[in-house]
Amino acid sequence: MSNVLVQIAPGQLFDVILASTAERTGAEIWSALTPTEQVTLLKWLAAHEPKTQPAATSPIGLIVDADAGTVTVDGREVELTDLEYRLMLLLYGRQDKLTDKYAIVEAVWGESFMDTVDEPRIEKLVSRLRSKIERNSSKPEFIKNVRGRGYRLYTA
Repeated sequence: MSNVLVQIAPGQLFDVILASTAERTGAEIWSALTPTEQVTLLKWLAAHEPKTQPAATSPIGLIVDADAGTVTVDGREVELTDLEYRLMLLLYGRQDKLTDKYAIVEAVWGESFMDTVDEPRIEKLVSRLRSKIERNSSKPEFIKNVRGRGYRLYTA
């Protein structure tokens, strides 16, 4: 991102809105705003502050909060590696839908690893994730294998 300097003049509402947009994108602002215009700008910023999404939850006690970067099971925060977290985000974003192994490789490792990540490596990652989020990893209730096709995260 390149540095941007936005110069605004007092009495121009458009410039006030432009300044707030510039500020959100990291631009530096030089301003000759009057105190009244400064208050107007602050009020406008507060009213247009992006709302964060509430943590998604399921009836079975699994919560993934992408904004906070946390996964919670039955009120207990679960520590995940980066790869485990990427897999969790992918599956959680596709709740109750089949996620094939190609989609897993692309989302977790990246498209350039499509030919180098084999099925046992995917299975090992799923196994590690299950051991951390399942109440009983030998009888998974969240992440289930669809033989020969991929995995599905059940939330109900």
